[in-house]
Amino acid sequence: MFANNYILRVPTFESKPKFYKENGKVKGLCIDVLSEIEKIEPKLKFTGMDEQSSIIQIEKKVTDGEADIFLCNGETERRNIQLKKINIPIFQAQSVLVARAEDSVEIKNLQDLQTLYPNNLVLSWKGTEQNSWIITKSKVMTDSGISGTNNMERLFQMLLTNRGRFLFVQKYTALNSIKELNLEKKVKILFPPLSVSNRYFWISRKVPEEVFQLIEKALTKLKSKKVLSQLAKKYNIN
Repeated sequence: MFANNYILRVPTFESKPKFYKENGKVKGLCIDVLSEIEKIEPKLKFTGMDEQSSIIQIEKKVTDGEADIFLCNGETERRNIQLKKINIPIFQAQSVLVARAEDSVEIKNLQDLQTLYPNNLVLSWKGTEQNSWIITKSKVMTDSGISGTNNMERLFQMLLTNRGRFLFVQKYTALNSIKELNLEKKVKILFPPLSVSNRYFWISRKVPEEVFQLIEKALTKLKSKKVLSQLAKKYNIN
């Protein structure tokens, strides 16, 4: 905090299109949201977005007060206890199962997945909301041992080498990863989505209440002006 301004530390992790590096700078939907907040509220300045680490490390830093904002992430029991949620959805995320292309399975809902037990091992990204969601479901085998800054390639490799039968991931992440890794003929996304949930700003409990209220007020304006929905459309997030 300097004078009347609040300098807020906001580390990110690789998760296109929320955050992604281009020419050494982090860009993406959630970075654009921060820029829009700064336009509305000049007291707020955001820094540290180019510093990337794992989602687990970032959540811990924000919990411990070593960083201030945990951007655009889903709701978990742990986060509700350790952090403060600004209850304005930035966007809505669809989480889907990805299978190998030759797998003839059809899954329309969670019950379909559960009936495959124990032949339903699901891979997921440790520390994410969808990871937390899937591991709580009975009669679903899970493997969530992967964490780090750039895990999608490793997770798809695990899927293709039969480490698991499915990969559970956000739809936009799956689409981007399949395109970037040239996996269009090797894997397929199963529809409809298995779950749909909102993504929020999570604030450290060590951040002053005035800051929380300033961000909340700015996000309220962005929502009412439909800026948030326009950004989601721009990045093809839904």
